[in-house]
Amino acid sequence: MILTDLFPNVVPAKPNNDNLQRFINEACHSANLQCNAFFLEKVLQIYEMLSVRQGVAIIGKPFGGKTSAYRVLSEALFMLEDLGESSKHKVEMTIINPKSITSGQLYGQFDPISCEWSDGILPVSYRQFASSTNNNRKWLIFDGPIDSVWIENMNTVLDSSRKLCIMSGEVIQLSPTTNLIFEAMDLMAASPAVVSRCGIVYIEPSHLGWECLVMSWLHTLPAALNGNHKNIVKNLILRFSSLLIYWLRNRDAKEIFPTQDASLVIALMNFFECFMDDFNNEKYVETLTELDIRAQIEGVFFFSCIWSIGGALDTDSRGKFSIIFHALLSRSFPDNVKNNFLFPENLCCSPSKPYIYTPPDQGTVFDFKFLKEGKGKWKLWSEELTSTPSIPRDIPVNQIIVMTAETVRCNALMQLLLIHEKPLLWVGPTGTGKSVYTINFLLKKIDLEKYRPVFLNFSPQTTAKQVQDLIMSRLDKRRKGVYGPALGKKCILFIDDVNMPNEEAYGAKPPVELMRQLIDHNMWFEQKDMIPVKILDVQLIAAVNPTNPETSITPRFSRHFNIVAINEFSDQVMVAIYSKIMLWHLDTRGFSKEFDPCIEQIVSATLAFYKACLLNLRPTPSKVHYMFNLRDFAKVIQTVSFRMGRTSETREKDLNRKFCFKWRGCVSEPWTFAIGQWASAASVLDNSLLGLDIGICNWF
Repeated sequence: MILTDLFPNVVPAKPNNDNLQRFINEACHSANLQCNAFFLEKVLQIYEMLSVRQGVAIIGKPFGGKTSAYRVLSEALFMLEDLGESSKHKVEMTIINPKSITSGQLYGQFDPISCEWSDGILPVSYRQFASSTNNNRKWLIFDGPIDSVWIENMNTVLDSSRKLCIMSGEVIQLSPTTNLIFEAMDLMAASPAVVSRCGIVYIEPSHLGWECLVMSWLHTLPAALNGNHKNIVKNLILRFSSLLIYWLRNRDAKEIFPTQDASLVIALMNFFECFMDDFNNEKYVETLTELDIRAQIEGVFFFSCIWSIGGALDTDSRGKFSIIFHALLSRSFPDNVKNNFLFPENLCCSPSKPYIYTPPDQGTVFDFKFLKEGKGKWKLWSEELTSTPSIPRDIPVNQIIVMTAETVRCNALMQLLLIHEKPLLWVGPTGTGKSVYTINFLLKKIDLEKYRPVFLNFSPQTTAKQVQDLIMSRLDKRRKGVYGPALGKKCILFIDDVNMPNEEAYGAKPPVELMRQLIDHNMWFEQKDMIPVKILDVQLIAAVNPTNPETSITPRFSRHFNIVAINEFSDQVMVAIYSKIMLWHLDTRGFSKEFDPCIEQIVSATLAFYKACLLNLRPTPSKVHYMFNLRDFAKVIQTVSFRMGRTSETREKDLNRKFCFKWRGCVSEPWTFAIGQWASAASVLDNSLLGLDIGICNWF
């Protein structure tokens, strides 16, 4: 547009890229990608930028097609060379995540003791490219956040001198066939000096859309599903996803962890794939009628849609989601739902045919699981509790897991996703069981002959080197440059508090970037020799507490996961859980049955006090991290249980005393800096909730 304004009467010549465009289309077809006009334009822009600049920055949020664009271009150039075009050559690529390693590992460093120089990844890669005698294009791809910590040293490489100057005094000349490609989400931390030296290609995900992902995915479904079946799946995805995603983004829905439109649709497709095993068996398909197949497709889709698009919602929003979902299941979209949620008319279309077997109306759609039997069957998660064994008498109290509908649901979702190698991210507040459920599942619910669980717990001080060393210590060397678990096994890596590592000056988290490199490229660089190594047969499951906005993770990492929220327990569930724990304690310690009526009183009083503390005893600006959670609730129950008197004469007095004593510890320890401020609030809680002999205000 600028050139057209400056030279209005000049018609620019169109480059002759017909062969390149043809091979880009072929490369997209072979990679099962949709080569629409937007994607083709961006691939051509990258090619043109690489022709005139040493450095090119491909910028955009996840699901824009940044990685796919340069991979398709690489494949198209390979095809052109085979065609005989002298100006086109195939591509050699080296991919580095600059934030998964230190600056010393990237550029090289002196040993602090021996003062011996050791090369970094960049000098090694530059020398390999500089010494190469072939005419192949060489792309050095920096797939990670751009900031001045590492990229300012690239200024001389990006200008006309094309030289890398390193601390050892060596100067390496970049070969004319080499380009630097920076793939990042934004350039907010890059200096103008760097930006002015690079060609910029911006790819906006909303222009690409998520519909093209669906079209490519349909080609991967089992051959037993014919074109008509795939049409049913496509229409279901387009109808349900369009309305539900519109509601998520434009109405009062609340996700406890941020998601992206395309990631929700991919999560839906991941869940759907998990049910497709039987359709790869021709004998199984032969036992089904056409109506059975359609009913199963619909049921599998409904379940997948619920736990993908609705997976990250909080409790209140799940209720609204259920209302909208039932409206979509209706033969005609209800006017009251359309008017209440102010939905556009074009999103409220009715299905072409009535759905065969839909989730029941009672409760919410999250209360049911789908069984692929005949035409399908919907069953309450809570029905599984009837066969739950009692708590073992000899188990330590900190290992007790009281089975609830949430526990059954979490185990089933983990079983479904992990067996089919789909990454899973649990999100939820502290004390909701994310870690406990996962550890218990990985140690007791899977075949340890086939899977090897590895547990990591990130902290603010966790470094990428520590993470890489720990994981590599659990893997075997299969051959040169290839690592993985023992042959025939899969390694399941559970990362708890994956969002906890401290951010660097410009927001990057090296341990998270290291794990993203593992998911994206299945490779790392060895810590000593700085050579790339392949990591095979490792899959991830992670847990995040999203309550602190300062401990976020990059969307380029979270985009790979199916995100499922574990919300805070309802009052009914909490009373049920802790009543069972207290009853177990009384039974195993030989208490008389006359103590049993006290159980509900203690748990209900604890719950009332806990909720009142959340409401009245809030953290202050100087102590923002002092907050109540369910662990405080559990401490009170455990203390009261294990210190109860054994005789009925001392029961009431002892329970009151222990109850007050433990709540004093939970409340007063964090807030000793402002005891006077809380004294009046605690007195109110005492008078209105407890009515016990020991006044809470006397604690202070």
